Amino acid sequence: MAATSAKGGLLLILVLLGGAGGVGYWNYQKNTAAENSEPRPFRGYATADLDKMIVAQKAEIARMRPTVEQARLTHTEVRGNGFIADQVKEFERVHRQSTRERELTGQLADLEVMQQQLEKERAKRAGEGEGELMRVLRLAFTF
Repeated sequence: MAATSAKGGLLLILVLLGGAGGVGYWNYQKNTAAENSEPRPFRGYATADLDKMIVAQKAEIARMRPTVEQARLTHTEVRGNGFIADQVKEFERVHRQSTRERELTGQLADLEVMQQQLEKERAKRAGEGEGELMRVLRLAFTF
């Protein structure tokens, strides 16, 4: 009787371990697919090149920010005259100034987005040094 009970207990433990292993394998596959499908535009760059790009981006953003702020703070006054030709010239001047401000703001936003992507890639690479066993465990047991 005791031998049957021990076999049943052993069988239950084996079934539970097999189930846990199956769930871990499924979760590993799911997390690996999610990790590989994530867009990483700077994946192909060497880490040293990535660091240089981060420094260059920071310098470019620091150089460009005062220009953009100046363009934002500059209020273009519309001077009204009675003549149609003068009003058209004034409209064109104000339109050019507004277009320049929008373009500068867009360029700065693009640089900031690129900076965030570079920092994200750098952070991912810093986490890749965790070791293969820790990576497998993280992928298998992160739900």
